[in-house]
Amino acid sequence: MGMKLKSLFHTNVGAYEIENVDYDSMIDYIYKNIKIDDGVKISNILGWQSQQFKQEDHEIFKPIFNEVNEMAKSMYILYGIEQTPEPLTCWVNVNGKNASNSIHHHAPCFFSVVVYLKVPENSGSIVFERDDTLLHVIHFNKITHDNLPGYSVTPKQGTALIFPANLKHSVTPNLSDDDRISIAMNFR
Repeated sequence: MGMKLKSLFHTNVGAYEIENVDYDSMIDYIYKNIKIDDGVKISNILGWQSQQFKQEDHEIFKPIFNEVNEMAKSMYILYGIEQTPEPLTCWVNVNGKNASNSIHHHAPCFFSVVVYLKVPENSGSIVFERDDTLLHVIHFNKITHDNLPGYSVTPKQGTALIFPANLKHSVTPNLSDDDRISIAMNFR
């Protein structure tokens, strides 16, 4: 008799493509705001991250926020959360050459979202990390590639990802000579 396996604690990451949006105007708007916002240092390495803001603070992003709010409603239904998603904070990430983001999470929020406005070729990927205690006791050369504790997504312009806020993630370095730009946000 063979062993039966049961997959536990499945993690859902929603992926959407937001189309028919004027990304060029949004990108121009962001570059103008970089001049007046010193930004913050949180998980960004060499990159610029804006101060946090509310969705209603920047009308130009409204088409994206409308789509994202619908994504959040779908995730709340999928997870059986019986309340209306409440957007909390938003921020812009601009990662130039060699910029990245160290591993982090957004707990105690419910869900986090990232929408990619500008994605040059070779500008990096988001890597979702599996927190697997077993890896601390197994030597890495004994683990096959399929069992590595991460999942990488290489976005394109318009890619929107929504995921549980406690899911650890990082962003690999931008190897292009142009900026990668995204908007991130959290939902309660």
